[in-house]
Amino acid sequence: MTSNRPGKIIITSKTYLLLVTALSWLLLGACLSIKPGNSTSSGKYYETFFAGETGTQYYIKPIRFVNQSTKEEAWPDITFRFKNVLKDSAIINISLLNIGLLKSADSIVINNGKKAFASKEVKTLFTEKNKKFFHSRFSVKYSLLNINDMFSNKDWVITVFSNQQKFEYAATKKTKKIIHKLNEDVVVLFR
Repeated sequence: MTSNRPGKIIITSKTYLLLVTALSWLLLGACLSIKPGNSTSSGKYYETFFAGETGTQYYIKPIRFVNQSTKEEAWPDITFRFKNVLKDSAIINISLLNIGLLKSADSIVINNGKKAFASKEVKTLFTEKNKKFFHSRFSVKYSLLNINDMFSNKDWVITVFSNQQKFEYAATKKTKKIIHKLNEDVVVLFR
């Protein structure tokens, strides 16, 4: 900024650009920190949203599963709505971080040590290269009754079948604690 006369400020193009950039970043930061009015940060591992006549929508944040021999990972997140009865379904989106590229999946099985929950209706959401791993994201549906049964035990193993290959990811010690906590805080509402 420069001034030729007292009381008059002249803004240079460089100063103007800096001011506009600073204000843009300030406004963007303020907008990103605002949550929708009907959402609540219900827990460390999940969020709830009021969904009107259909009840409450639950979003269980991604949980880490690991293949101990390859160090490949699976990160499922779960979204469902619930209001009084178990009539709806849950969508489980699973991100896989694998050494090899997985463009599609034939089926996904979640075994909790007592019962296996399989789905052959797998949708591929995307695949991309992510540093040293390939990131593939798939989506499957399970009934809420299956989700209820799934959380009855915390020893989950996720198995993905693709082109006659089998990829397994087991719950870590921390993941088992998270599954137990989610069972106590969210899934208990179904019973």
